[in-house]
Amino acid sequence: MARMTLKDLGDKYSELGGQKVQISGWVRTIRDSKNFAFVELNDGSRFKTTQVIADSDIENYKTLVSLNVGAAISVTGIVVFIFVIFNFIFIPLCANWTITV
Repeated sequence: MARMTLKDLGDKYSELGGQKVQISGWVRTIRDSKNFAFVELNDGSRFKTTQVIADSDIENYKTLVSLNVGAAISVTGIVVFIFVIFNFIFIPLCANWTITV
């Protein structure tokens, strides 16, 4: 499985349901909540960031929320759904996703 750029993800999001994808990039911000975290990811392929919504059940959750801005991560999993609002991409992650630092 090849890495998909965030631009390609935004262009093809409606076709990706049920497919396994891998995205990589640099962390712009991380906001930790009680049961999930919001991670803004950018790989340089598009101007706007992509927001990854990570459930606390995923592997490496504690490592993820302790990362600093600029950390490089790779996110891999099966797309359940992606939604785009005003050209911002939001990807909810559940337990079937892995994050590599």
